[in-house]
Amino acid sequence: MPPPLPILMYHKIDGDILRKHLDWLRGKFLPVHLYEIKEYFIQPTWKIYHELYHSKDLLPKIVLTFDDALLDFYISSYSILKDEYDFKATICVPTGFISNPGNPRKLDNWENNEHSTNLIMTWSEIRDISKAKNELGEPLIEILPHSINHVPFDSYGEDIKEVQRQIQESKKTLVLNLSIPEPIFFCLPGGAGWKFDEHEGINHALDKANYIGALRAEYSNEWNRYCIPRYSISSSTCISTLLMGYQRNEV
Repeated sequence: MPPPLPILMYHKIDGDILRKHLDWLRGKFLPVHLYEIKEYFIQPTWKIYHELYHSKDLLPKIVLTFDDALLDFYISSYSILKDEYDFKATICVPTGFISNPGNPRKLDNWENNEHSTNLIMTWSEIRDISKAKNELGEPLIEILPHSINHVPFDSYGEDIKEVQRQIQESKKTLVLNLSIPEPIFFCLPGGAGWKFDEHEGINHALDKANYIGALRAEYSNEWNRYCIPRYSISSSTCISTLLMGYQRNEV
């Protein structure tokens, strides 16, 4: 069965030919997507998302996520969400790349890509968006940990202690730097998640860190609370078709 409600996953807005393997979106398409979503959906907080597991509320809802805390979100997407649509969203932050003294704005050093234009936000910028409120006085942007260094957890093999460190310390870093409540959801790094639907070590590490859910990077009707699927969005995505298909359980 599909998850309680659709979660859309965005990465870079405006695109970058040096990262064609990642889904990206031309900037002109974001307002189109938001218009279509705004017409038919409302956006819950992650706490409400969790409560929907047992809810009979049939109001259409949707969650927007933007992975990696990329600078283009702060420069362009944030103002569209805030000023034009009053639309909630979630930023998934790989904490080890924020204000890194040796490479202050590059997110791509795990790819050894010296020429990438994928720049990342600073703590000051993330702090700024974390304080924003919508018209109802609710947080406009929620912040989730996306590990420390964005290395897929299967890269650590049996080193579950390092996985635990990535899970726990990224949350602590967000709380310390942003003065926000402890996040209750985690975003798995590097698309990880499809191998861990029955991985007790990782599930236990998330439990131990008091998470109640974790997001993966791909869509599937097979999921659990620590392997929650998302739709990867690009310029070729037709949002209305995708969401109608979701409601009919066709995607």
